Amino acid sequence: MEDSLWLALLIAVAGCVALAIARRAWHRARLVEDTPTSLVRSAAQGFVRLEGAAQLMPGEPIIAPLSRRPCVWWRYRIEERRGSGERWEKLDTDTSSAHFELVDTTGAVLIDPDGAELRGTTSISWYGDSPQPTAGPPPLEGFRGFGDGYRYTEESIEAGAFIHALGHLTTERPGLGLGHDSEVAARLHAWKRDPAKRAEFDLDGNGELDLAEWEHARQAALVETVRTDAAAPHRPTHVLRKPKSGQPFLLGAMAPEELALRQRRLAYGAAFLFVLCSASAAWLVTFGR
Repeated sequence: MEDSLWLALLIAVAGCVALAIARRAWHRARLVEDTPTSLVRSAAQGFVRLEGAAQLMPGEPIIAPLSRRPCVWWRYRIEERRGSGERWEKLDTDTSSAHFELVDTTGAVLIDPDGAELRGTTSISWYGDSPQPTAGPPPLEGFRGFGDGYRYTEESIEAGAFIHALGHLTTERPGLGLGHDSEVAARLHAWKRDPAKRAEFDLDGNGELDLAEWEHARQAALVETVRTDAAAPHRPTHVLRKPKSGQPFLLGAMAPEELALRQRRLAYGAAFLFVLCSASAAWLVTFGR
């Protein structure tokens, strides 16, 4: 009897999780459908939906770390096969924090991707025998690469791709710079991954950066960011970022209608799972004695 009650409890918990997923997906579908698309030039401050082409900002290109392909945004995951089955353990993951632009027929807005939910990105996977890929994805479609001990998965958004975005829009005053805090953080993140750059701030040469050395690096990143802003006086002043009000921050490399349809299908599937779990738990409590 106790076993059946414990099983019923576990199934009920799974049903509650499914219900939460259904509510969240349904809310996102309604949000995408009910929020009208604004033009950059006439968009109001606050929560908006924008559509346009993803473009790189002036300056250094954004390169996906594993495939070495140019893009405006990337995210990767490296996994190692464990045992003789198909169990994969995550070894490393990272996400681009570099800013990029969304450009429509009336202007451009700066996208700060920190905290965004990405949908419809281009995803590629291949395999190898080392923790870091020795080469990019195989050129032949369907070829998995050499080896099977490690799996590399990379998502990206290419320059010129259509995107739509729902987030909080602000227009910042000229001359003060755009989101210096987030740009400094993005610059520090890139320096952290660059051994040569890290060595510049490793004053004691112990291979690690202490708090004082990181503060020195942060000040250098701030100076470089301000200089970059001063050299680009015509940068867009509109910034789209994650809302502080708890509303979702969605970036979709697909038509809004397709994203809403996917979210509705997820909501229907999760709702069906909730009903199935509820019925199973009730049956176990009633007849599982």
